[in-house]
Amino acid sequence: MVKTAAKNSIRRSKEDAVFNGVVMTVVTFLFLLVLFPLLHIVAASFSSANALYAGKVVLLPYDVSLGGYDLVFKNAEFWRSYGNTILYTAVGTLTDVFVIMICAYPLSRRELPGRNIIMGLLVFTMYFSGGMIPSFLVVRDMGLMDSMWALILPGCLSVYQVIVARTFIQSTIPQEMLEAAQIDGCSDARYFVDIVLPLSRAVIALLEKNNYSADAVYDGAEALEYLAAENYDAVIMDIMMPKMDGLTVLRKLRQQGSRIPVLLLTAKSEVEDKV
Repeated sequence: MVKTAAKNSIRRSKEDAVFNGVVMTVVTFLFLLVLFPLLHIVAASFSSANALYAGKVVLLPYDVSLGGYDLVFKNAEFWRSYGNTILYTAVGTLTDVFVIMICAYPLSRRELPGRNIIMGLLVFTMYFSGGMIPSFLVVRDMGLMDSMWALILPGCLSVYQVIVARTFIQSTIPQEMLEAAQIDGCSDARYFVDIVLPLSRAVIALLEKNNYSADAVYDGAEALEYLAAENYDAVIMDIMMPKMDGLTVLRKLRQQGSRIPVLLLTAKSEVEDKV
């Protein structure tokens, strides 16, 4: 659900105020607990070695010196390690996204033979693994020893992310779009590149481009509560939501006089209900 900055004021009880105060106190204490050693490390990096040995550095630099940074930046191994970090991050991210999407897309197709069996095998690996030694044997036998691919390939497929991507494709891109593309002679590869991939980032790109914020809810009753408490520019809902389906939420909104634009998502081939 997309909202503007304007919000209705909500009266909070005394119990809520006490609870929020306790939570903020605890969170602030934990924040300072984590912040203190970080500030000490930064202060130590700008202090001389003698000041560190004397225990004079706490939160602020003492006897300011850049000798430590000078030694680090003159070390060739530092730049090599930093370059590897950037390279592994870039290549690893691209590889992960590529592998996850080409795995999630066919699993989202209902006509894929053995789809449930493949999905079951993938889910099985979320709970059971061979362990360290079998993983080492796989890397060795694949000839990945002493290469960056030994760090990237073994972990490039996240089953959880495959499930998320598959569910997103199934719930967002209607089957009719695939059928229309096939009638026009579109191949599976072209459909994936030209339709599935752009639509998979369309909503997120739109929200970020227009500086909107979004609230996520997980059932119809919660959606109705959010809509009653705040002002939104638009609402995106799945018809098949738990507790209260999307059509019921929309009917209640219209009965209350709300004219908020609502986009209903569904995996059904047609919807006979009219609101």
